[in-house]
Amino acid sequence: RHAVCLSSQSGCALRCSFCATGTMGLGRSLATGEIYEQLLWAARVARGRDARIRNVVMMGMGEPLQNLAAVLGFCRQANDPEGFGLGARSIAISTAGWLPGIAALSREPLQLKLAVSLHAPDDALRSELMPVNRRYPIAELMGALRAYREETRRRVYVEYLLLDRVNDRVEQAGRLADLLHEHLPGGHHVNLIVYNPTAPGLTGSATERVARFREVLERRRIPHTLRRSK
Repeated sequence: RHAVCLSSQSGCALRCSFCATGTMGLGRSLATGEIYEQLLWAARVARGRDARIRNVVMMGMGEPLQNLAAVLGFCRQANDPEGFGLGARSIAISTAGWLPGIAALSREPLQLKLAVSLHAPDDALRSELMPVNRRYPIAELMGALRAYREETRRRVYVEYLLLDRVNDRVEQAGRLADLLHEHLPGGHHVNLIVYNPTAPGLTGSATERVARFREVLERRRIPHTLRRSK
């Protein structure tokens, strides 16, 4: 199974501290055709391996929900049987928590997947890692996700990057479980991510710390997977 990770912008304005793209700042948003061209290029590469693209994730450069019109235009072309013919449920849009876009996405008839980069269970740490949290703190974000879930009945995928001795303590796993049980009961899945270091002072969590974090989630009945580094 082949998946492709696409960009919605050149650079990014949100400047998350762990992200290499965040150091670039925002160049510009991409047009629908420029996003679609990335998919076509990947499809040609896959065809050379006798394979097909089965999944698309909008998790490359940029904040997709800050370029939502072009991103949705791309999704419709990718889904169109006269276009790429990819199932809507095979397309995931990842956001750092841009609330106006989440509200707009809840009204989108295409059954796209929504992934949210959370990375911390409290405002102090999340604001340090992700400046967007100062504008849209966790309580507001979780409220928006709850409204999205109620409107669409779709599961929300929560991205959690494991940073060594930053956000990987067992008590933080417990607070993460509290948040999800309170706001998205029965409607969430956590993707734990091994960090590929790019930022000074940040490294991926040690194997034993990952295991302890997962033990808490398992005990609290939080469905999750560990996305291993390639």
